[in-house]
Amino acid sequence: MKKIVVFGSTGAIGLCAVEAALKKGFSVRAFVRDPAKLPEDLKSKVEVFEGNVLEPDSVQDAVEGTEGVVIALGTRNNLAPTSDLSEGTKNIIEAMRAKNVKNVSACISAFLFYEADKVAPIFVDITADHKRMYTALKESPLNWVAVFPPHFTGRTISKIDLGTFLVDALDEPKYYKAVIGICNVPK
Repeated sequence: MKKIVVFGSTGAIGLCAVEAALKKGFSVRAFVRDPAKLPEDLKSKVEVFEGNVLEPDSVQDAVEGTEGVVIALGTRNNLAPTSDLSEGTKNIIEAMRAKNVKNVSACISAFLFYEADKVAPIFVDITADHKRMYTALKESPLNWVAVFPPHFTGRTISKIDLGTFLVDALDEPKYYKAVIGICNVPK
């Protein structure tokens, strides 16, 4: 694998995935809504691609010429009901199919491990969209890896480790078509 696209490149996890991919020697296309949010030190190291995951044409253009995709979409702590994450994921999957790109890793939510009535009320709506993301991935023919990290306020995994795993999983067949629960080992 030589070139990947990271969707959600300006979020905390997306930035870590971009940096991990650069360290691994990949060429990185950073898909962003607002290029101004990408740190200056990364702008010269990546191909900045301005777009919106809800616009299928921009997603297809972003996937063109890549060999792998990292989905690190987020809401910047907005927990209001949305379908943007799952609709964006569906657009990414369709673009991958159209451009014959097979490998994708996606950061979703460990709340999908919970029984629905055990999810804290504040996270119910966003978890519902994460579930739709996961459903879209598992119903796709792609080599998908669904990564379910714990909620970050507990600090049970570092953002750097999560970003690195999202990149590393792209070329690890042992993770394809699997849900990965991930956390750091307590010290």
